[in-house]
Amino acid sequence: MLSELSRLGLAEDPRVHFFPAIAMDTPGPFLRNGSHGAFLSHLEILNGCHHLDGPVLILQDDCAFSSKLRRDSIPEEFDIFYGGYHASDRYNLAESDIIGAHCMAFSPRIIRSLTDFLKAEYSRNVTAGQYIAPIDGQLVNFRKANPGVVTVFNKISYQNPSATDIGQGSKLDKFPIAASLIRKIKGKLHFWFDDWIK
Repeated sequence: MLSELSRLGLAEDPRVHFFPAIAMDTPGPFLRNGSHGAFLSHLEILNGCHHLDGPVLILQDDCAFSSKLRRDSIPEEFDIFYGGYHASDRYNLAESDIIGAHCMAFSPRIIRSLTDFLKAEYSRNVTAGQYIAPIDGQLVNFRKANPGVVTVFNKISYQNPSATDIGQGSKLDKFPIAASLIRKIKGKLHFWFDDWIK
């Protein structure tokens, strides 16, 4: 992330803060330990931002910025901003299921209601075999429950390729050099292909 921020001249920006991600030993109400930690990390960050007058931008540690960021910027008016995502329906983003929470911004108008929503979802009684959605799914659920939320989509980033600590590991990870190269190529192709299609 320091490398990515340095490319934008933001490595020494006083607005930048690093949050030590929460690691969980159990999946809790999620399918995987990593999803549990990612959810709680986002919740903890948002919970500490109630006092802010401006938006908060949360970047996960695998966020890589596109050269498109030089031309585009985060808009001024939004409640939720997606700066990188994979959509189940790229032609109807507002109604689409969205995978990815690696580059997201939230306005102060909705931070309190969003944290209340996430806390309620986390504390919901989960019956055996039923799990709650990870953080990106919960953000979709929040938007569906609050149709007045102004959501803006603009792909200014993609996820840097690396072995996942949230999902299921790949057989490819037995060959780390090859895995890294293949992921790098796939990540760039997926990002640019999606961008070109739009």
